[in-house]
Order: sequence, then structure tokens, then C-alpha cells
Amino acid sequence: MNMILFKVHCAIEFISASGSLWESKGKASPKVDNCGPEGNEIQHNGQETLAKCCCLPPWLVNYFAGTKYRWQKDGVDLWLSGLYSMDGGNLMVRRPSELTNGIYRCFASNMYGVALSEKINFVIAFADGFKDSESTTFTFDEGQSAAIPCNQRESVPAPSVFWTDDANPGNRIPLDNRISIDPNFNLRFSNIRVSDRGNYQCNVKNDNLRVQLLSPIKEIVVRAVWNIEGRPPSFVYTPPSSVDAFRTQNLRLRCIAEGYPTPTITWNKEGETLPEDRTSYESYGQELVISDVVQTDVGSYKCTAENGAGTPTSFTTTVTVQSTPYWQNKPEDTYAGINDRAVLECEAEGIPVPMITWLVNGVSSVEAEPNPRRTITEGLGGGRVEIRDAITEDSALFMCVATNEHGEIFASSFLLVGLRPVEIIDAPKRNEITIEGKGFELTCAGQGSPKPVITWTFQNNPISDTDPKYSIVEDGNTASTTSTLTVSGVSIADGGDYNCVIENGFGALIATSTVTVLRSTAIIVGPGDEVFVEEGHEAVIVCEVDYDKTPEPTVTWYRDIGAGQEQLDLSLPGGRFRRARTGSDSLKVLNTVVEDTGTYECRAVTSESEDSVSTRLVVVQTLPSAPSAPIVTQRSDVSDTMVALSWTSGGDGTAPITEYIISYETNWPDLGWQVIDTVPATSTQASLDLSPWVTYRFRVVAVNDIGQSSPSPLSEDYTTSPSILTKNPEEVRLEATEPGKIRLAWQEVHPYDQNGTGFKYVARWWESGSERLFYKVEINGYWITSYEIDFGEVYKELEVQLWYKNDQGVGPRLEKSGFTGEGIPAHPPQNVQVTADGPTAVIITWDEVPASSVNGRLRKFLVYNNSAMAETKRQWPAECLPYTDCRVGSLSPGLAYQFQVAILNGRYLGPKSDPVTFQMP
Repeated sequence: MNMILFKVHCAIEFISASGSLWESKGKASPKVDNCGPEGNEIQHNGQETLAKCCCLPPWLVNYFAGTKYRWQKDGVDLWLSGLYSMDGGNLMVRRPSELTNGIYRCFASNMYGVALSEKINFVIAFADGFKDSESTTFTFDEGQSAAIPCNQRESVPAPSVFWTDDANPGNRIPLDNRISIDPNFNLRFSNIRVSDRGNYQCNVKNDNLRVQLLSPIKEIVVRAVWNIEGRPPSFVYTPPSSVDAFRTQNLRLRCIAEGYPTPTITWNKEGETLPEDRTSYESYGQELVISDVVQTDVGSYKCTAENGAGTPTSFTTTVTVQSTPYWQNKPEDTYAGINDRAVLECEAEGIPVPMITWLVNGVSSVEAEPNPRRTITEGLGGGRVEIRDAITEDSALFMCVATNEHGEIFASSFLLVGLRPVEIIDAPKRNEITIEGKGFELTCAGQGSPKPVITWTFQNNPISDTDPKYSIVEDGNTASTTSTLTVSGVSIADGGDYNCVIENGFGALIATSTVTVLRSTAIIVGPGDEVFVEEGHEAVIVCEVDYDKTPEPTVTWYRDIGAGQEQLDLSLPGGRFRRARTGSDSLKVLNTVVEDTGTYECRAVTSESEDSVSTRLVVVQTLPSAPSAPIVTQRSDVSDTMVALSWTSGGDGTAPITEYIISYETNWPDLGWQVIDTVPATSTQASLDLSPWVTYRFRVVAVNDIGQSSPSPLSEDYTTSPSILTKNPEEVRLEATEPGKIRLAWQEVHPYDQNGTGFKYVARWWESGSERLFYKVEINGYWITSYEIDFGEVYKELEVQLWYKNDQGVGPRLEKSGFTGEGIPAHPPQNVQVTADGPTAVIITWDEVPASSVNGRLRKFLVYNNSAMAETKRQWPAECLPYTDCRVGSLSPGLAYQFQVAILNGRYLGPKSDPVTFQMP
């Protein structure tokens, strides 16, 4: 069964030299952009397929008379026969078949130039049957590994494959770390069980064809084994030993192992940790997935299988990162005046670095008609077109093409030469109203040639965005400018006329916006969170509103006493709700009853703004009160660092006491009052555990449902005895700094925690593996939180201890290890040799580098190459990992290159080796 997959990415756009569709019919080269569908267009075999080459409406296409279209297939002009016809610029494939498979491209031309689309891949979708046609029986002993082949044939696009059995017809068999489907679609059992017996079928599903094919039955027979011996793991599927991963895509590595019991698979990256935010595992841990690949994902990845029945087995694959070209800087449409200088720049990245070339009106820069005013630069990573002393005839369509071994991308831009006075294409709003304290935004845009400049004035005074009140953001292209003025935190004084001034040397235009700033409506005196009143008395809930005189706000009162919000009528004669006084917005409630308890809201509204504030009115028979202050009656010593405190209640108030809060203060004001204990109301004493060598003062607060009492009078001072330190140092860190140095850092110890006089930090260190020839330092000043150790030797591992001491003794020690700072590698690699690895790549080797000369952790080698003949804009060194073959690619055949190698450790780049010259074959 066949189907057509047709990938469409083309459209034609016309732009006149004057920038207006109505001023000059067809006086511009056509321009091809991407405006087709993002995905694949699918048609069944035998059905007509339309390849669009124009996204303009028919009336606009006809307006640009004289445009001609042609198509190429596989680089050869397409002959319109019975298979093809054209409708305007669109290509109709009348009878799609394998004969119509190929790479298509559309060309559009008129007397001013030629444009071309991106390449279009046109293929047939199909799904062939299976290689076997008869049922097959597979016999295994229980506990053996088993592999059942799918024997599927080729399918385009790639199919989805799953297995079914007769135990659950039509349903996919459940997979786990024992039963899996390998990337070749074979069904694998790490160790087969008697319960696995049955008839299996491989299902191949082509979603584009909407077809599902079933393989012949694969019968599995399992002979029972009474005593299954353990079998260590071994791999039945691994990735290649070297894998290319592509930037921004996903890296997938899968290992499948057999053995008894069932092995488990774990993954790690040698020498580095896996990126936590981009790492996931699929197929029950068998498959490692690194999403959104970046350059740092290069390295060696190891899968390990273990099951407890023998020695674990591992497999390592080396991953390098590649990339299709992607844009760093695409050329823009450019308008230039007569005798001006015009520049188009193009930059692209990729791995390897892409080659940048230019097309001029659809032909290569080499084949383009010579122009003494035009200079075209092409090379690796970037290119440039420069026109000096431009004239009208220099107008053209330029296309930048970035290509490397993984693909190519296009970006096109016009160069239009001429003069055009400014015109306003977007004027700011004529009248703008805003509220005091808020902000507003004005946008203004103009176009012309040369490109216009936009400035702003307020009341005819220039506006500068150096004033924090103003922000000016510009955007646009080579012919137009858009400027957005944002004014924030406005006041009444910011009202007035704002002018947008657009000029380009051939004219100037002004657009004016008049801004009116209104005072915001705000309730400046609110009622507070709660208002308490005794039943029968009147309650006043204060609400005063500040507002702009135009418009005047409407002030309304609402309340909710449990049955939903209701509006209060303050004008009802004889009512209990009225304004507190004439002209006031405050609410007075007369003859209050307990049922008036609820939430009351004052709401002020104008057409431009609004504000509201709520409070709770509580009507009680007797006003509530908090407890009276307790009185501390006794303090007795339990131990050197424990005291017993007793007190008496001062009275409950209008609600029973629920608890007591005991607090203390010390001689250090920065600590303030600290809560040390909370006890229930049933107790009036507490035993308090204190810190050594601290003077305390205590107070007690009583609490009921209404609130807290005033604190009790302070107790007499109580000073605890000093003691040795019992805590380990906290937040201890080691950080390499300069070569041969390392910084030891820790958390400051407050005097409250020093337990006595004579507090110091003590550190000592020695080189790992030495006979404990150590160095020691004592540090006075508790506010000091770091010490730099100058060991004198680079990248040496040190064992470091840190502890506290005071006049009572020393505390426990905390030990850490770390390396001193790295230094510059002492020597470059020696005996550098180069051998060819094809016409565009070489293998670089050198003698093993002594560890002592690296002066740090060896990270990688950088290989530089240079050729006087290569037309390159810039060069990046190739990166090679230690203990792997160093291959440098993307070289030009037949050129002579000079190669140099340098060592990169964890911090510094070492000197380059002597250059070695090599002639590419």
C-alpha cells in the first residue's frame, strides 16, 4: 500500500522598490518565504497533489504581471508532461508514483531578479509485508534468554511496532525489565518462564497509511526446569561504540541484558554527573534519554547490568555533539539612499561550523553579474555583502545559504536603493486618559529611506529615557522605526501634550497625543479591621474618600451578616443606618443589636477607578478584654544550665486563659525577645533548658481568645555557668582559589553559642597520604568566617580539620578534603603527529602527558588548525577528550594546514605545541 508524503515550504512575495504595492507595478524581484504548512502534506497514491509556490491572493499575483515560474526536480528543470502541470506558480503532480519521488524546488523570476524556494522532499509512503510467511515454533528451557524475530520489511515513514499474544488478543503484551522490544523490533526475554508459553504476533502499524500488518504466528514452547541456576548478566543489545547526538534534539541510548535473575540496568557518565533537569529513563531503566542536547553532553556514557548472580557487566559508548546549521544573525531587508553604503550580514552556527555562501537574484555569487560597487564575503560561520556608493541598479534579492554536512538553511533579504520621505504608519492615540499613580504607553511608527529617527517631547521639551520616569524602546527594520514611550508613576503634572517627531533628512512629521491625568479614587481613612460596640449603643464605621473632581465618585455601603451581601439604604427616614454627618461618607448604626454583627464594606466608584475597604462590626453584650499581666513569683536553679520558673495569674479577663508564653532576653540586643516555652493554662510553672555562659531575664504573657495580656514584670537576671563547646562547625566549605591556595569557610558563631570566654576557631591541615605533617592556625574574632590556606603547591589534595575552642576546652572536629588551586599547564603536548583520515579529516596523536605537567585536573586537549589558503572568517579549536582518538574534520582537500595542541585543565589553558604542517590529500 502506498501513500504520498509531500513536504511543502515555499511561498512567493513581491515588494516594490518604493515599498508600496501601488506605486510601481512589478519593479522588484520576487521573494520566496516560508508560509506553507509546518508538517507533511499527505495524499494517497493516484490522487493529484498540489505543490504551492505562491501564497498571495490571485488579484495580487495578477497585479505583478511578468513573473515567470519554473520547477526543478533533482537539480534538473522539470519537463511538464502528463505527470505534471502548472497553475500559475503552483505545480500539480497528477499521478504521484515512485517516478515522482525526488527533491523539488520552485524558481520565480521577472526582469528584476530570480528567487528560489527551499528544497522540497517528495516521497512515497509504503509498508511492505514480512520476510516470513509461515508460522514458526521456538523452544526454550525455563530461565534461558530468548529472542523472537519480528522479520518486518521496510516501511516509510518508520512504523510503530508492538507484540500481541493469544492470552489477550488485540492487546499489547505488557513490557518490563524482563520482557522488552529491542530497537530492531525483536521480542526479547531476559529469562523466559513457563507462563510465557503461547502464540505471539508482531504488529507493524503505519499511521500515515492507516494500516496495521500482523506477522505469522510465533509459537513459544517453554520446558520446565526444577532447579534454575543463576546466570550473570550479559548484553544482548547495546548502542554503537560511538554515537552522534544533535543539538536541541534528544539523545537516546539503550542497553538490554539477559540473565537470571532479571538484571537491572543503571547509567552514568564517566567523570561527570548526568544533567538532572534533562535526564530521564525509559523502557524500565534500559534507555537513557538526554533531552535538548547541548555541547557539554559530549563524553563517555556507561550502562551497567547486574543481578546478584555474578560480576556486573558494563558497556561504554562515546557521544559527540553535532548540529545542523542554525541562525545567529539573519540578513534583513535593507533600504539605502543614493550614494549610501549598504551592508547585509549573515551569521550561522553548527557543528561542524557551516559554510556561508550568497545567491544574488537566484545565482551564486561567482556566477552573478560583476558589480564594482559590490563586495561579497563568504566563509565558515559568517558572510557579508557590502555596497558602496549605491545606485538604483544595485537593488537586488540576496539569499544567504548556510551549509554543513548535516543540512542547509536559507534566509533572503532585499536591498532597495532610493529616496523616500517619511510617513507615519502608526500614530499614538490622540487622547489618552490615565489615573494618578499608574502609567500609560504611547506607540509611534514611521517609515522612509533613509530609515527615520523618532524622538519624543512633552510640552515641547525633549524627553530622555535617562529619567527613570520614562522608558523608550525602539524596534523596526532597515526601512521603518517603531518607538514606544512608557511613562510610569504619573502625577497630575504629567498631563499635557506628548509629541512624536519622525524625521529622516528628507522630511519630518509630528503626531500629538494629549494625556489627561485624573486623581485616583482612594479611601484615605478606613474603619480598621474590627469595630466593637456594646449592644444598644451606636457604632460609627469611618470611611473618607479622596477623588478627582471629575468625575465624582458614588459611595455605597454594603453589609453581610450571614445571609449574603446587601446594600444599605442610608436615606430611609427613621432608619437605623445613616451617614455619620452631612457630607460625610462614614456609616452610623443606631441602637445596635447582636444581630448587626457582620462584615461592612465602603465602596467608592467612578467611571475611571474604584476603591473599597471592609471591616467587621462586632456587637456584644459586654466588651471583651484580654487577661491581666501575670506575676513571676519564684525562680530556682535546677542545674548549671536549667532553671525553674513559677508565676501567678493576674486574672482571666472576659474569657478563660488558654496558655502562657514564656520569653527571655539576653545582653545581646540583636537577639531581642525569644519565646522559650508555651505551657497550658493548667500549669503556672516551667523548667527551662538554657545555653551556657548567658545572662537571662524572663517574662510571662497570658493568652485567652480575645488576645494577650501585657508582659509580667521582668525576673531578676540569671547567668548560666560556662561549658565546653559540643557542636560541630556548620556550613564548612573548601574552595580552590589561586594556584596553590584553598579557602576554608564556615558559619559565624554568635556569642550566645560560644559557651564561655576565650572563643576561637582552630584549623589544621596536611597533604593527603603524608605522615600527618600538619599545619595549624588559631583564629580570633567570631565574626571571621574564612581563612585562605597558602600551601604553595598547585593541585594538591589536603585534609582539613576545623573545630571550636574556648577557655573551658575544645569542641568536636569536622574534617573535609579538597584540592588547592590549579596552575597553568607547564608544557604543551610533545611529539605531535598528523595522519590523514580521508580527504577532509585527520587524526592527531602525541606523547602521553605527564600528570605533573598538567598542574590540575586534565579536562581535554584543544587542537588548533590554520591554513593561509582557507577562506575562513574565524577558527574554533577542536576539542578532544583524554584517552580517546583525536579526529579533526571539516578540512578542505588539497590544502596545507598547520596544527597545534594545547592542554586545558580545570581552570587554565596551557601553551600551544610547536606547529606541525600537513598537506591534505
